[in-house]
Amino acid sequence: MATLARIRLATTLVLALTALPVAAQSAPDPAPADDAALAEARERFREATELEREGRWSEATAKLRAALDVRETPGLRFHLAYCEEHQGHYVEALTNYRRAKAMIEAGAAAEDVAELVGPALERVESQVVRLQIELKTRAESPALRIDGRAFELGGVVELNPGPHQLEVTAPGYQSVTRSVYLRPGTVRLPLALERRPEETAAVPPAQPESEPPRPVAQDLSVEASEGISGKTWALVIESVVLGGAIAAGIGFSLRADRAQENADLTRSDLQRVGADCQRASGAILTECSALRDFEQSSEDAQFFSTLAFVGAGVTAGALVVTALVWPSSKPRRAARTIVPVGPRASWGFTTTYEF
Repeated sequence: MATLARIRLATTLVLALTALPVAAQSAPDPAPADDAALAEARERFREATELEREGRWSEATAKLRAALDVRETPGLRFHLAYCEEHQGHYVEALTNYRRAKAMIEAGAAAEDVAELVGPALERVESQVVRLQIELKTRAESPALRIDGRAFELGGVVELNPGPHQLEVTAPGYQSVTRSVYLRPGTVRLPLALERRPEETAAVPPAQPESEPPRPVAQDLSVEASEGISGKTWALVIESVVLGGAIAAGIGFSLRADRAQENADLTRSDLQRVGADCQRASGAILTECSALRDFEQSSEDAQFFSTLAFVGAGVTAGALVVTALVWPSSKPRRAARTIVPVGPRASWGFTTTYEF
């Protein structure tokens, strides 16, 4: 199918080039091409078709451009676009396809090209990048350059897919440079500009309008505080120790009672069977050993309980002595400086009072 289209294109181009003398006579050009130029154009076209068959697209492109310098036809434009498309130059191919379509719509005879140009446009348009730079900064006279070429900022730029170098500049702002890799389709790229340091420093900060000082009433509230006194700390610590000692005494007393209860139960069991712990053996020996452990645990717990209650009593006495004997310090009130306000505040009267 591609071969058939190529043959039809070649036929169209040959006919277009053959008709060049007639077209030149009716054209308003002041200097129509001569026979030698037309012959050279036909030779360039023949060479281009040979190069296309060999897949040498860039060389074929050069030959077709040389033929277009003599005379422009829809067929030559279409053929040039076809070569550009095969090289990945989709933007250039799109431009030439559009030019061929415009010439046909203007009345140029090229029926074969008219059938092919529509599908070719759709095919190439799907491979083109449509880039739109969205500038987030309001700047005067911003400029856009892509790969060194100037473009209108804010509009849609058609590019070939691949890597590109973008640069946005504006007076008074730092330039923004981006290296991007673009794929086919619509791409929106937001960019923001920052002011140059010297421009920022040149703009003085806005000064608020000066107002006469307003008199502010002095806060005369007194908050005297010297922290927690040593007596209070002593009372708190002694209270904590007293509570701990009482709790420990009660706990050890309960443990002693449980151990004594277990000892009484074990002793009753031994007496019921008439066991003698002095000459015991086997299970009786185990019960006698448990009886001695219970009795010892009861005695130890009772001892620690007594010790804890004695400590609680001593701590309680110390708590009473601290509360009665330790002198209480009278908190000193804070001194405040009174600055009068009002119509006579300028007299400069100041003093310090103690409340």
